[in-house]
Amino acid sequence: MEHPRLFIFFVLLVLNALCYAAEPPAPDNEKLQAFNASYAEFEDLLKTERIEQALQKCREAFELAREIFGESHKTTAELSYNYGLLLNKVGYYPLAKDILTEAIAIHEKVYGTEAFELIPVLEQFGETLAFLNHKDGGDSAAQSSALHRALNIHKKHNPDDRIGYADLNTRVASQLVKTRPDDTEVPRMLDESLAIYEEEYGSNAIQLVPVLMALGDANAKPFNPSKQKSFYNKALEITKDNFPDDPVRYADISLESGQHILWFSKSVDAKSYLIKAHSGYEKALGKDNHKTALSALALGEYYFATQDHKNSEQYTLSALNTLSSNPNYRNYTLRAHGLLVVIYERGYKPDLATEHLLAIGKIAPWTPDQDVQPAFRVNPMFPSDAFWDVKGGWTIIDFTIDQTGRVQDAVVENHEGHLAYQKAALKAVKKFRYAPRFVDGKPVSTPHIKIKFTFEK
Repeated sequence: MEHPRLFIFFVLLVLNALCYAAEPPAPDNEKLQAFNASYAEFEDLLKTERIEQALQKCREAFELAREIFGESHKTTAELSYNYGLLLNKVGYYPLAKDILTEAIAIHEKVYGTEAFELIPVLEQFGETLAFLNHKDGGDSAAQSSALHRALNIHKKHNPDDRIGYADLNTRVASQLVKTRPDDTEVPRMLDESLAIYEEEYGSNAIQLVPVLMALGDANAKPFNPSKQKSFYNKALEITKDNFPDDPVRYADISLESGQHILWFSKSVDAKSYLIKAHSGYEKALGKDNHKTALSALALGEYYFATQDHKNSEQYTLSALNTLSSNPNYRNYTLRAHGLLVVIYERGYKPDLATEHLLAIGKIAPWTPDQDVQPAFRVNPMFPSDAFWDVKGGWTIIDFTIDQTGRVQDAVVENHEGHLAYQKAALKAVKKFRYAPRFVDGKPVSTPHIKIKFTFEK
């Protein structure tokens, strides 16, 4: 779950310290004024939690800092990190990966290749790759290398800081388990952290909760969440013992438990945790609170996974009603719109899907080099006419995305293999739906979109 207020405090804390430390070597006065103005706007936007606008000002400040101070200056280094951090916050993961790669190189120039200042940059880079791995654009080896490098740097600088090491070790393992669930090293790392926490704080301390949750993730098994649940239940028990009068904390852990049982174990056991979380938030915070909405979205995703589209639609619309009014929950708003597109397309209600495709297009405008992905797709059926074709083949389709996100003017541009593959590819692509491109605030048609279908037996 996101915690925008804590996040904003952290960024401002870093940048305020940075602002006083910067000593530019007599930069051009006009550029320096532009930098100061961008930075001041950036800071004001963060204070009011306008993350999207803050991101743009952070980019301006970073580019000006690089020009004014160069890439061997602390100002440029810290802004590069915060720019990558904000890109992650709003879900621009491919660009975040590029910027954080650059941030690592800049930090190495400024502080050295084994500097303590590299740790948060390496952690953020690892988190970005974890997100990208879920979208087939990440690199688990690079993620592991960056996160372990952060651990080794911490050990070198603070060999006696057992708590600091356990904290970082837990965060690193929590990232690794998302992309390397079968890696036996991850449970070992978490067991090490748990032993340190129990020795330092006791066996019922609230500090044990993050590592117990991570151990639950690391012990998840498809359709068999029993061991996973044992760690989550212990975390819930500790939370209730330490904060008996704080139902929101308990709901937080319930929500995370339910989501992770659904994601990692694909088990219906997720339902009881998610209902408990939603009920707890609604009672303590009200129906219109963002945490209540996030738990409603989680229930919408659960019901969708269990093919209960009626309940999925109900909870997802409820979540969207609250989340769409706050730009800090942009990623969740996009998830809700995307889920509703699939629900309505599967329920043969394409006009209702169009409303949400237009919303996605407005919220997440296209970039020039973007690899456009459908919000709804169907896989082509392997044609019976090609049943005896052992070689397989492929077909490239060229088409237009119209203002409503429908596919128009689909034609075969190139192909290899049986002619039946072309018919199957054309039939499938005509059912795809996309978020349309927006120009000057209005949806427009986009020609010459290409997609390749590969047919293998």
